[in-house]
Amino acid sequence: MLMLNALGKHGGELVNFLRGSMKGSENELKILIDGPIQVEEIRKFLEPLDFSNFVLEDDDGNLYLTTSKRDKEIESAAPSHPPTPVAAHVAEAPAPIQTTTSQTQPHPIANFKMTHSTGVLISCETGKYKKIFMTKILSSLVQSKIKPEVLALMNGAVALAAYNSPSCDYLKELEAANVKILISESCADYMGVTEAIGVGSVVDMSEIFEEIFSCEKVVSL
Repeated sequence: MLMLNALGKHGGELVNFLRGSMKGSENELKILIDGPIQVEEIRKFLEPLDFSNFVLEDDDGNLYLTTSKRDKEIESAAPSHPPTPVAAHVAEAPAPIQTTTSQTQPHPIANFKMTHSTGVLISCETGKYKKIFMTKILSSLVQSKIKPEVLALMNGAVALAAYNSPSCDYLKELEAANVKILISESCADYMGVTEAIGVGSVVDMSEIFEEIFSCEKVVSL
């Protein structure tokens, strides 16, 4: 299995990174990512290369996307269905004819009903200067007339919701404005701030994925 670190890479940079890192002989990949917003970009690049079975995994607060190539030998060896013999006469009423369409089935990762218009996913580490920067962003969101419906905190960003953090008051104002604040439980445990969370809901990472995937637009920071 080839391990890749795609943190901080998006768009063309992400595609070029994947293309340059793969030799073409890999059957399995495990990619470290920032958050769900990278999943669709990676899937669009890898699916034409016969990769499928995209699975998100949470490993001690780190988010990984694993995928593997389709086994073409197994698919080609699958027995074909023999033609149905035509009966000389039909004693019972014929079964209804089943019709098929060429419509492509949605990918499991994207098979979510859009219930939110906008979401914000914050997953950056909270070093001294990054923490000041993120606090400024939250204060700007409070002052903005247009607000997201969901704001999720993952990785080091969960510390922004600690009751003794200067950013906690901004998150409380956003929550009072009907913004759903979600904090990753596993990330909060890993960062040691679970008992200090002063705003929002501490939830399993899978719930964060469902909320983010149900947004029409997502801003990732």
